[in-house]
Order: sequence, then C-alpha cells, then structure tokens
Amino acid sequence: MSEEAPAGNAAGTPRTARSVVSAVYVLYLTFFFVPALAGVILAYLKRGDSDPVSETHLTFQIRTFWIGLAAAVVGFITTAIGIGFLILIALAVWVVGRAVTGILANSEDRAIDDPETWFW
Repeated sequence: MSEEAPAGNAAGTPRTARSVVSAVYVLYLTFFFVPALAGVILAYLKRGDSDPVSETHLTFQIRTFWIGLAAAVVGFITTAIGIGFLILIALAVWVVGRAVTGILANSEDRAIDDPETWFW
C-alpha cells in the first residue's frame, strides 16, 4: 500500500519543502491550538508537491496533530476525575519528543524512518 520511506537524501534530490517542515515543527512546539492548526494545514498543503524526504516529515507531522488532538480531548474530558492532568503532561512530552526527533532528522537531511508510527 505505501512505499518504503527513503532512508535519507543520498541521491541528491533537492529538498523542496525543508523550510516548511521546520516551520511546522516550530508551530507544534508552541503547544497552542491555533499555531498547530496552521501547521497541519500547511503540512496538508505541501505534502503532495514536496520531495520524498519532506513528504515523510509532513506525514509524521499530520499524524502528530491528529493523535495529539485526540489525546488532548481525552485529557481535558478526564481532568474532572484527576487523570486528565497526567494525560496532558504525557501529551506534552510526546509532542516535544516527536518534534525534536523530526527537527533533528530534518536538520540532518534524513527522512522519518516510519512516518506512521505512534511514537518517535
């Protein structure tokens, strides 16, 4: 169904969306919904016409947004019973982990190994 993600940019393919990838990671690190929403919209817009390495990052970022949004909703709903705060703290750690992983890979011109993973 999906092709294997490229391990890197050894072929010298020009990175057409490298700066967009970086911008989306920065927007995600702000932890606010509006910048993250702007980031996911930007990721959706650029995913189809970007290079293969950037495409893995953009897919990873889109999944980060939707999984994070679902976890945030669950966290906010369950704050009334006390567990929501733990979920929201875990979510913050998870988002930072995914963003840092992506930023490091992007700065090294590497693709995300498994852009559809739930972790990093």
